Amino acid sequence: MQVNNENEMNLFFDKLKQLEIGTVLDIATGRGEFIDFLKQSLGKVDKIIGIDTHERMLQIAKDTFPDAELEIMDAYHLDFPDNSMDMTSISNSLHHFTDPELVIKEMIRVTKPGGYFVVREMLGDADQTESQKSHILIHHLSAEVDRMAGRVHQETYSEVGLRNLLESIPTYEREYAVYDYPVSQEEMMRNTERYSQLIDAIVKPLTEISSSKELREKAESIKEHIIKHGFAPARTLFYLGRK
Repeated sequence: MQVNNENEMNLFFDKLKQLEIGTVLDIATGRGEFIDFLKQSLGKVDKIIGIDTHERMLQIAKDTFPDAELEIMDAYHLDFPDNSMDMTSISNSLHHFTDPELVIKEMIRVTKPGGYFVVREMLGDADQTESQKSHILIHHLSAEVDRMAGRVHQETYSEVGLRNLLESIPTYEREYAVYDYPVSQEEMMRNTERYSQLIDAIVKPLTEISSSKELREKAESIKEHIIKHGFAPARTLFYLGRK
């Protein structure tokens, strides 16, 4: 099942386009994909600061977005004063933290009164199309591999679970938009080839682990699912709150 909510998404993006923001702090910015989203979606933004603990990913972001300020920093202990940011944001990263509530509290702490808080997260609900389930399956496989290697990586939120987490944020305005990305047949074919090949790269680091045989069998079944059903982006929830 796909969610038919194009009007909802248009209204959400229209709201973003009306915002004129001084400084945005992007948490767990990684390669900087959400920096590009913010630059394209906001009506105006003067400065974007991105923080992450992954030095190699942050270097990619620096090369791609030389005008952004990018720093190695722990999201649990943001090195910024209270009420210093006009907007804080996080994209597809809350499930990478042991304590996402603490990360959210830090983001709210540094956001100015009247400032904005933006979240984007993929969802793992089972009522999505088989091609969207390909995205969920490969993501959960990657999360399992990361956990076996000692890295924090939870499975993706359900819509209800994510909404419950975000409802705890002390904001006086909040908006949600849930979206299924449209995918053309050409994009579907490209995605299918790319992500079926990615499976081997995900499990390759675990060839020396005794349980990797079971994991490789799971990986092969996911690859078969992708080849049979194709690959489309999983459903995504967008959240915009105001402090």
